[in-house]
Formats: sequence, C-alpha cells, structure tokens
Amino acid sequence: MNLFVAAAITLGAPALAADAPTSIDQDATWAAAESPWLVAETVTVADGATLTIEPGVTVELADGAGIVVEGALWAVSDGAPVVFTRSGDADGEGSWAGIHFTATADSASYEDVNSLVGGSALVGCELRYGARAVLIEGSSPLIRGCSFADNGYEPEGSDSQGGAAIRVLDGSRALIDGNLFERNLVGGWGYGGAIEVLLADPVIIANTFYDNVSVYGGAVCLQNSQGPILGNHFEGNEVDGEGGAVSLYSSAGAFFDNTVIGNESVFDGGGVHVCVDCKPHAAPWVVDNVITDNLAVAIGAGGFGAAWIRGFMWNDLHDNFRSDEPADMLWTNEELDAYPAWVHSPAMPHNWWGTTDPDAIEETIVDGEDESEYGVVGWDPPAEGPVAAPTPRAVITTPMLRYDQADHVMSSNLVLYNPGEPRELELRLFILIDDELLIPWVGPIDIPELEPSGDAWRVSMPADAVIFATIAEPTRGTTDMPETAAWVATLHDAETGALIGDALPTPVALHAGGAE
Repeated sequence: MNLFVAAAITLGAPALAADAPTSIDQDATWAAAESPWLVAETVTVADGATLTIEPGVTVELADGAGIVVEGALWAVSDGAPVVFTRSGDADGEGSWAGIHFTATADSASYEDVNSLVGGSALVGCELRYGARAVLIEGSSPLIRGCSFADNGYEPEGSDSQGGAAIRVLDGSRALIDGNLFERNLVGGWGYGGAIEVLLADPVIIANTFYDNVSVYGGAVCLQNSQGPILGNHFEGNEVDGEGGAVSLYSSAGAFFDNTVIGNESVFDGGGVHVCVDCKPHAAPWVVDNVITDNLAVAIGAGGFGAAWIRGFMWNDLHDNFRSDEPADMLWTNEELDAYPAWVHSPAMPHNWWGTTDPDAIEETIVDGEDESEYGVVGWDPPAEGPVAAPTPRAVITTPMLRYDQADHVMSSNLVLYNPGEPRELELRLFILIDDELLIPWVGPIDIPELEPSGDAWRVSMPADAVIFATIAEPTRGTTDMPETAAWVATLHDAETGALIGDALPTPVALHAGGAE
C-alpha cells in the first residue's frame, strides 16, 4: 500500500507509434513495444471488455480526446510508469479530455484490506496536461502511486465543477492512495484544485499535494461526502476564497493524521475550512493533524475555520496567521438556541496550541469569548507539547448532526485507520444514551475483514491501512426518545485487551429539527 512510483522510462530504440481504436469491445492490450499509443479521438472501452496498458507505455491524446471506461481499465506498474499526456507532451497545445470511469466500469477488487486483485486500476501512472485527468462516476477504481501534474480545468461561468486531477461523483468509494498532486489548477468558480468530490465517499489516504489552486479548497474540496481524508501532506496550495488546502462542504468524514503546512487563502481557513452556512452542516472528526504556518490574507483564521465539527482533539494547531496576527481558529457557530451545547460549544481538549498559556491560547482563537453571538471553544485542557505520532483510531461518522424527521434514516459509517506498523486489533462498539447509559452494540457487521469475537470484532490491519464501510442505517423511530445518543468506538490490543488511543463518541441529536 501507499506505493509511489516515479521511475524513469528507459530509452531504447524508437518504436513505431500505434493508433488507438475508437472502440474496444473485447479484451485488448496496448503493448510497450508499440508505444507511444496515439489517441486522436475518444476511445470507449465497452462494458465487459478490459483494456490493459503495459508498464512503460506512453499514451498521447489529442486535444479533447479521452478514454471512456464502461468495462475495465488496467494500467498497473511498479516500474516504468504508464504515461497519459497530450499529443506533443510539454510542447503541445490544448488539453486531453481525461479518463472517465462510468457507472458501469468495473470497480477495483481486493483480496484483503486494500490488496488489489482485479477490476479497474491506475497504479504507478503519470497523468499530465489534461483538462481533467480522471472523472469517476459511480464506480470505485483504485488510483494508487500516480503523479498528477499540470492538469487544468476551466468551468463555465459560475459553475463550481472542479477537480483538475480527479473528480468523484455519484456514490463512488474509490481508493485514492499514495499519489502526488502538483500544480493542478481549476479556474473561475471551480472547487478543489486537485480533487473535487460530490455526493460520493472516496478514501483519500497518504497523498501529497503541492501548489494546487482553485477558488474553494486549493487541493481538495468535499461536498456531501463521508469519505475519510487520512495521512496526507498539503503544502503550498492556494485559494482565492476559503480553504487553502481543504474545504469541507456538508461533509462529515474523518480528517485524521494530515500535515497541513504553508497553505494560503484570501478568506477563512488558510489551512482547512469547514463550511459555515452549508446545509446539511459539515460535521467532520478532526484528530491527530499538524496544521501550522498557514495564512488567511484578509479575514478569518489562518489555520482552521469552522462552525460545525464532530470532534477536534490531539492536533498541533499553532503559528497560523491572518495578515500578521495570530489566527489559529475561527469558530462562528451562531445557532446557540437551535442545538445542544455539544454542537455550538464543543469540547476541543488535548490540542497543542504552541503554548499552555491560557491568555496566549485565547489570543489565537476567535469564538464566543470575543463575539457574544458565537459558541465557545472548550480548549481546556491543552496538550502539554507537540502531539506524539498518531495511534490507530476507530470512529463512527454520520452525515448529519441530528435527525430531521421521525422516520429519517441515518447511515453510520465505520472508519478504522492504522497508521504505522501492522497490528492485531479488537474493535468494540457501544451506544451511549444521554451521556449516562452505555450499551454494547453487537449487531452484525458485513465487513469481511472483521471477525466476530464475543461482543467485539478482531481484525488484522496492515501498515497504513484503512477500513471504511457502512455498518448500520438506523431510524430515529416514532416513540419518545432521549435528547441525544452517541456511537462510541474503542480499539484494543487483540492479545492484551489494552485500550489504544481514545474512545471517540459520535453524538446524534434524536429530536427532529429543521433540516440542517
């Protein structure tokens, strides 16, 4: 896992170029011996067919030409990369139209946690000079160890379509793992300079993002997503609006173990911005991140700007600025009467603010202590120093903070993340009622990697791996209910039973309110 390939192509005797067909309706291979393959018009890989592209192949695509995958595309290399580029490469003009994985495309399949065995995959590829390098609609290919550089997308008018490297739509749970994203640009009002996600739940893990640009979410923008963002490095990304590195719009996933350093916005969230007035409200878990040296040029927070989160702890958040003033966090939740206190004035303990001095910490946070209409950040107690290396974490995420009607179904998704060495783990789940009654949850979990063990589940986690899956879809019910219930996930050493990390409770307000 987390393979990144940047091997150079060995130059030998020049080969004759091969012209790609416009339609592939049976299994076909583009061989390295015939490289480069020239795509003058868009190629369609029909449902039921597989196009295999050998390591070392260069695919040159004319302006506006692309590859539409209705079946499977297999471009997998651990040596010489498969290169997708415009005709004439750096000296060419125009942009190719990208690789489009449609809803019928074969999803990647795995033998165990993320061990690829088949389906559609781009592994060890280079994709450059595309209008949008990859579009994923509904299917779930693997994108691993690839380099996306100098792709540019220009939406029309006020269209917010973005993702110059990758755009993910329509329920996809693609795995985007260990890639390098450099200098990808979305112009106009487009979101997500490198990756934009809309109504989909991809796993974005162990990637590196340098110098990507858009108006909202310089590197990544998630809209209506629960996909986790784990173990990534964001540096030098910029926006003309909010979220220099990342913008979370109505999204409620796990944001764990990321390094966000030296990014810049004009407005709020030079590092990370969680949309303030989007509905449903974004409610991410934010744990084990380093968010430092980011800048908001005009207003807002240089580090982290939000009004809605699920939890915020064990982060290094310091030395972020608005102009030349300390500005680590802007907390602007104004709906003080609409939600329980855990929503508008959440506890945010165990973060390192660069100091333990209460006055210095308060100076770098704008919240209800400064503006009475806002909620208050409960930062006490702070961490005593820089946060240690991240530990394995398990958390349940839900798309909303509360049920919006009596029969509303609320999906509950498990994120189980193991940074570091392989571990034998035990997962336990509970329901916490009104912060008092803790009930073990032993419902079935349809995840092959989890083996039932009494009232728990055992799992062998490879290094730097993640499991992400829906475990339940409960309704609120129509009978009298307590105010709040919470999922509680705990991880233990499988042999000793010792607790690993913290229990991360995910509260949900059970009383139906207006749609949020």
